[in-house]
Amino acid sequence: ESAESGGTAHLLPRERQRATFEPIRLTQFLDGSPKAVMHRRWLWRAGEPYDNSPNVFRDREQVVADHVERFVGIHQKHTESGYTPTGEDIMMMTNASRNQGAFGLHYGAFVSTIMSQGTMEQVMEFGIPAVQMRIIGCLAQSELGHASNVRGLRTTAEFDPATDEFVLNTPTLQSLKWWPGGLGKTANFTIVYANLIVNKKELGFHSFIMQLRDENHRPLSGIELGEVGPKVGDNGTETGYMRLTNV
Repeated sequence: ESAESGGTAHLLPRERQRATFEPIRLTQFLDGSPKAVMHRRWLWRAGEPYDNSPNVFRDREQVVADHVERFVGIHQKHTESGYTPTGEDIMMMTNASRNQGAFGLHYGAFVSTIMSQGTMEQVMEFGIPAVQMRIIGCLAQSELGHASNVRGLRTTAEFDPATDEFVLNTPTLQSLKWWPGGLGKTANFTIVYANLIVNKKELGFHSFIMQLRDENHRPLSGIELGEVGPKVGDNGTETGYMRLTNV
């Protein structure tokens, strides 16, 4: 140890040399197979082009902008080449960029809900474009007065037999959709959790796919959108609010 050297950086290589097994064998065991190790390392390299050293000095607007740029930069080349990453692949590549945000929820909540609950027609109309990032979605469940208490949700979707449509409303302040990640700025589609009403009878909550913004990214008629603002953490995800009036 001297004025120009010291610390504990030498300890880890020394301990590795003392191991009674090959470290790569342990890595392969933890990942599941040699092929899985190669796949994970390939995914992790997705973040290498990005300099993360100034991350803590960025303002919030830059955090959100960087998330969109990095996520698209990492994933778009895969969707265009025909390779479809799994949900785990997507989250690992996102983590590799050190810049998490709303696009993780697009795949983790929006896409997965369509794929698991949608009809084949809905998967083709919404799911495939979502996987290809031609539409970006979020999950509008939480409400200002009910948070994630699904049975307490007060957003309504009333069936109108005259038009053969569902009419969605957030009739009270408490029923305002509040806190969905990606709703504030990024998403142009959403899946809304709402109480289904048919012939004045409540039939419990159901999921409804709905377009939020037009081709210029402006809210559609009857939809009021806004952003909650900075949070203690996770500021790459812009959480939002939504008021629906006869949509």
